[in-house]
Amino acid sequence: MERLREGMWRTRKALDPRHGCFLDSTLPRGPGGSPLVLVCARKGGAPGLAGLDVDHVLAVDTGGDVLVRSSGGRDQRMLDALLSCGVPVTLAVVAPGSDGQETREALAAGAAALQGRCRGVLDLAALVPWLREAAPALVAYERRRGIPSTVTIARKAVEDAADGPIVVPRERRPAIPARWLRRAWFFEVAGPC
Repeated sequence: MERLREGMWRTRKALDPRHGCFLDSTLPRGPGGSPLVLVCARKGGAPGLAGLDVDHVLAVDTGGDVLVRSSGGRDQRMLDALLSCGVPVTLAVVAPGSDGQETREALAAGAAALQGRCRGVLDLAALVPWLREAAPALVAYERRRGIPSTVTIARKAVEDAADGPIVVPRERRPAIPARWLRRAWFFEVAGPC
């Protein structure tokens, strides 16, 4: 990785998970070596955003564990750091439950806490052609990890079109409503969830 400034790095390829960090190999790489990696301080925000003239941040969480405030995981720490930067943040929660980290009940309670802040829902069916295109990279990722990716779980839920719960074959193995796995929710987040 190349250090661009305090708290901001650029990567030209997927990082090796043996070195403590992994960027999904399906992320597109531009001539500038995107994506940018922002390193957030445990307290005090994301210094890499300072001076960038950023007026809005779109934070994306696949799986939705960021909705569960008590999780204290890296997604929640990242959101807290972004919120401390003083710019509006829209939180996109893609395929809640697809990572298997939280139960249906915990995710539902977290989403209910943000009920008045929901700004829209996106049906992931429009993304299926791209998801199929990304399949070879996902298969390699899944073989390395030994579990299906959140993207594969969401794609299968979209293609299956059943309405019953789907047992997510990861971590807690929660039974998640199929309609959750087919959507992304967008929340306007003004402060900590």
